[in-house]
Amino acid sequence: MRRSDYLIPAAAAASLALLAWLVPAHDIHARLFQPRLTRLEAIDAARALAKEYGFNTSSWSWAVTTETSGDQTSALAVFPLSPVLRSLNPLIVRVLATAPSGESILATLAPSGRPVAFQRRSANAARRNVVSGPPPPELVLRELARYAAGNSDAFQLTSSGAASQEGLRTVWEWMDPVTPGILARFELVTRDGSIVRASYTTETAFRLMVHDRRQRQRATGALIGALIGVGALLAFLCIWNFFSRMTVRTDHVRFGLLAALVATLPLLANWLTGEVANQAAFAPLDLGSSSTTILFGSVTGGILIFLGLALVLATGYALLPEPAKPHWAALRLVSQRHPFAAAAGREAALGLLGGIVISSLFYLPAAIAPLATGFVQVTAPSFLVKPMPALAPLSGLTTGADFLALFAFFLPWLQTRKWRPWIGNTIFAASGVVLLAAVRQPFPRDLAASLIACALVLAALTAIYRATGVLAVWFAAAGMLATLQAATQFVCGTPAYIAQGTHTTVLWGLVLLTAGLIWRFGTPSDEQAVIESMQPSGKSISRSDRDRLLAEFSVARRAQEGMLPLAPPSIPSYSLAATCEPAREVGGDLYDFLAFPGGEWGLCVADVSGKGVPAALYMTLAKGMLVSAASHPADLPLIASRMNRFLAEAGRRRTFVTMSLGVLDAPRGLFRHIR
Repeated sequence: MRRSDYLIPAAAAASLALLAWLVPAHDIHARLFQPRLTRLEAIDAARALAKEYGFNTSSWSWAVTTETSGDQTSALAVFPLSPVLRSLNPLIVRVLATAPSGESILATLAPSGRPVAFQRRSANAARRNVVSGPPPPELVLRELARYAAGNSDAFQLTSSGAASQEGLRTVWEWMDPVTPGILARFELVTRDGSIVRASYTTETAFRLMVHDRRQRQRATGALIGALIGVGALLAFLCIWNFFSRMTVRTDHVRFGLLAALVATLPLLANWLTGEVANQAAFAPLDLGSSSTTILFGSVTGGILIFLGLALVLATGYALLPEPAKPHWAALRLVSQRHPFAAAAGREAALGLLGGIVISSLFYLPAAIAPLATGFVQVTAPSFLVKPMPALAPLSGLTTGADFLALFAFFLPWLQTRKWRPWIGNTIFAASGVVLLAAVRQPFPRDLAASLIACALVLAALTAIYRATGVLAVWFAAAGMLATLQAATQFVCGTPAYIAQGTHTTVLWGLVLLTAGLIWRFGTPSDEQAVIESMQPSGKSISRSDRDRLLAEFSVARRAQEGMLPLAPPSIPSYSLAATCEPAREVGGDLYDFLAFPGGEWGLCVADVSGKGVPAALYMTLAKGMLVSAASHPADLPLIASRMNRFLAEAGRRRTFVTMSLGVLDAPRGLFRHIR
């Protein structure tokens, strides 16, 4: 049993204790968002609201999503005691209900379940003059109390019954009593006595947030610039090396495609659970495009994700140096359709446990007050309202592309460079921290804390990679999301979320148990045989065959060297010298001194395209033709024409000879030349 086989589980157990301490105190979901509504509860709340407004939604279809306001989050961070800002949560839950006739309503809810906005889509689309009178005062007061909750007494009426294309518009506002420039606004639009639109919003004056916006813009700009720079560099290197390696091998293409099939699990889950259909329902509302376009885009996006991961894996596989191949053995077995190999089970299990360790390291800087002042946000709140939340962590197999880019491509590429080890390690560490910080941003308002957290995560990922392999690093992304999602669901504290957290824990506990059983009872594999199968030819060459080939090449090289002149001729008033050193055992380089009739000397330099045995054979053919031509007077155009015609007939496609041939008439000091 390897030392890592019990060190990683022990670290995972300690990390769970650390998460139990840090998540309730520093996670943005626990401290700021505080969600209470699950997907089904949000639909029930929206259905009840629609019923009060006169809509029978029994046969309607439903879609739910979440949205966060960056401006509201920043304003709360600057003015945490403002009662106006605290009256609206930066996280909202949007529920879209669509009738078979095409009519739809959009209800926006706070995480507590309080309505924040309501919009009747069909009524909003109508364009006609408003002739009805103002809404009844009791209707306006009822809706103000509904949307403003316990703060309705603080609002003042600023506009009543103003006509618009939507209907009659009534506006109430609440000015912050401490900080001028902060206000809440409740807006109600009615037509013919029915509610068309209602919304509760807060606004913060631009002058109050100038300094904070500048700081966020600097930090965000630095991260985006770093992400574009590092990402573009990695993409260029990956594509370049992928195609350049095809000159010496092509098996890496097949490996990448087969290994990337692991990523099809989350892509298929998005379709099977209805997540894609849920996103398509909001497409006309948010993007102005049709649902069909989103469905087609999801298919295209899934294909691009699959091909992108395949490209990364294939390129890293093609670049692998010998010391790194043991870290790819498990993924190699998976690509060979051996997912139940013990080595694959080991890396999957340890990777999931390593994800627990990684999730805790994102929060660790928050325990040191001077390092971090904001909340920690590693996961987006979208998982809260997914159709099947327990399956949401599967997305780590696709969103963990930053982990794979570093360890499946960038690290092998650095290992092939002829740099000193400390230089390669420094480049990897700096690039890795920048990439992780730009992608993950665990502390959205604190760049230094994000860099420290990502440095800890990179160190943990490196330890996991060295103890296991690249497959474990890949599964660590899914383990991290499963851990953080379950922790968030348990922290929410409501019975529905505790039930969801239990489902997530049980499901991923079963996944971990399955990986452990495969590790314990799976098919054993010969690691050395797997490593040998990674050779470009796909098969290893025995030592005896290798020695025999080297001996035969040595003989061929001596024979080829014998075709070259032993020494240059002695020509009065001229000094000649030449040498040739093939790149391989044999090659297609040629030079010669030809004695033509009449005392003329031919000087020739030629090169056959390519290297190795094929080039050497064509070099021999060209040498024989030159020797034959030297028995006749030196007619350069005739020699070149005959050689060109003969080589064109005897040569194969993409094989050619370039030659420079000159004739020196030493007594007269004349030199004729042809190429």
